[in-house]
This record gives sequence, structure tokens and C-alpha cells, in this order.
Amino acid sequence: MTDEKSAAETLSWLDSKKLSFHWEGGAGPVRLTVEGDRSVLSLHASQAFPLTHPSQLVHLFAGGKDGAIGMLEDVASLAGSDRRALEECLRRDRILPEVTRVVEVEELRHMVRWIVETDRGVTRFDMDKVYENVRRQPAGDVVLTDVVGNRYHVYPDELDSASREMIERYS
Repeated sequence: MTDEKSAAETLSWLDSKKLSFHWEGGAGPVRLTVEGDRSVLSLHASQAFPLTHPSQLVHLFAGGKDGAIGMLEDVASLAGSDRRALEECLRRDRILPEVTRVVEVEELRHMVRWIVETDRGVTRFDMDKVYENVRRQPAGDVVLTDVVGNRYHVYPDELDSASREMIERYS
């Protein structure tokens, strides 16, 4: 056995100046060209710290999580259409749906039922121990956790006033 790591185990840091992202909109794939290295027809991306540092340390994958390309230090290092394409890629692979509107909050016996619009569509979920499962993050955003452990990300400042009031009631 040797102490050397295989190429697959080595983390590659990506230079944002050598990256070119392309997305034609809609449900089409996000593509990536790494100058002098390769082109990727279907890019996937994940955030190392989606709640605390969402634009930093983004891992890029080719055609799924098995084809590691490397790590981008900060999305902010990209400009214009490159940044928008990578942000779209991150939105698609986001673990946490983003709440865009609170439609209704109904208090039941020992639970609260939420009906919300998210970036993935309308959903309904139940929450117990509300004051434990509505968590305000240091940056001011909120994470809601339902009874089965699904999480929903909320940016209160981006909500309409009625939705913001419903979130504030429990956070």
C-alpha cells in the first residue's frame, strides 16, 4: 500500500478564469468547458455549505456525482452568463427547496400544517415542535423541518409581507 492518492481521490481546485458555462434556458442542460482540459455536456454541482456559505466551495461533476471535475472556490468569481448558468445548475441540484410564498399555516392539535409555494412547486407538510423546527440562521434566512425530516429554505426578506408575517410568527 502506498501513501499516494489516486487521481480520483485528489481534489482539483478550478480557476474561474478557465471556466466557461453555457445554458440555453429552460430545462436544457448546463454545459461547461474547462479551458485546455475538457468539455462537459451535462454539469451537476453541489454546495459544500449550502446554508452558511452558499456561494463558496462548489463541487462540479460531469454527468452525475461520479464524474468529479473539481472545486470552485466562489461563484462570485464568475461574471454574467457564466454565473447565471452555474446558479441554475446549483438550483437544480439543491437539497433544500426554497420557499417563495407561504399560502397558509393552520394550527392543528399538536402540529402546524404548512402550505407553501417553493421553487419546486406547491407543497404541503406538517410540523411538530414548531419552535424547534423553525430555525433562524445567522444570515437571517430560516430553515423549516417537517415531521419526516424534509427541510425547506426561506429567505424572509424576499417574501411578500403576508408570507413574512407567517414565518415571523414561528421564528
